[in-house]
Amino acid sequence: MGQFAATTCQDAPQVVNMSWTPADRVAAFPDLLDAQQNSDPIFAPFTVQEWAAGPLDYTFLGLCQSWPTSRSSFPQNRPVASMALPNVPALVLTGDLDTITPVGQGNEAASDFYRPSRVIVPNAVHVVALDAYNDCLSAVVREFIFSARHFENSTNWWSLNTSCVDVAYPAIKMLTRFPHEVAQSEPARAADSTSPTSNQTVTPTFELQVAAVAAFAVADAFQAFWYGSPSLNQGLYGGSWRDNSPSTSTSIPSSGTSSTSSTGWEPTSTSSSLFPAAGYALALEGFKYTSDLAVSGDVTVYADLIAAYLTLEGVATGSVSVEWPIVPWQPLGQVDGVALIQGTINTLPISAYMRAP
Repeated sequence: MGQFAATTCQDAPQVVNMSWTPADRVAAFPDLLDAQQNSDPIFAPFTVQEWAAGPLDYTFLGLCQSWPTSRSSFPQNRPVASMALPNVPALVLTGDLDTITPVGQGNEAASDFYRPSRVIVPNAVHVVALDAYNDCLSAVVREFIFSARHFENSTNWWSLNTSCVDVAYPAIKMLTRFPHEVAQSEPARAADSTSPTSNQTVTPTFELQVAAVAAFAVADAFQAFWYGSPSLNQGLYGGSWRDNSPSTSTSIPSSGTSSTSSTGWEPTSTSSSLFPAAGYALALEGFKYTSDLAVSGDVTVYADLIAAYLTLEGVATGSVSVEWPIVPWQPLGQVDGVALIQGTINTLPISAYMRAP
């Protein structure tokens, strides 16, 4: 964190003048934000004030108000790249979808070194090798470190084995749109839709849309929990979620403790580096992914499965269970699994599936 702050406060443009004293920066900061908005809407379509309200590690704007005054030998916004960098091996990794340090900036950084190894990772975002989602990028880093030591004093160079990189991260799934109402949602598919028999009732499209919205409500709440904070606990159209996770002394087992889950899903794994053994649990309270359907109930995240038991109110009523698998090494939002939805919607029995949200 210290390196991040030192680099940001020295190299990046600032709203305040870093040659001022910290006290003068703090006092001038609000007026300088207003002046920035009036003269240069750099964060459009967001206002400067809206941008400044975000997390410091994304916005940077208020990060350096109390940072020590810049020395004259290292003036503000003069990166060290203007100086000669040591002739050492350098590995520069970038996700091709990284909007914080994008590919172009990675290329610039790599070009400043005499012996760079440049790796661009398809379908990845910010930080591609820190978290143990998979072994590919970690293996690349390990190979670089060990090989760099061997070749450090050599005029020869080597090629990293990056054959795993192109398939390390599956494509990120995107919504076709955020529906305002249930009727605008893509429907789930009825489990009997492939070969219905004469005595089967075909599930109406609307109820299948309700089923899909229920699944997306679970995913939306958990994504907000995982990437956000308790202050971001509101549904898109109202309602809320609450963290009901147990303490670390209480263990939620893998759903694989039984041969199948309640809806017949057979988990692919019984352990995950993505979630701790204690697991997570959320309570949805009238959570609205669309404006016309309130979803309430309990969500449990096992080591290999997300499972929810929900009641529905609004444009439709009923109760359903929703579950889909978690693949241990894949980040959230990149699981090519199937979500199962079972229960009753508008008094009709529902057994449906859809791509895991």
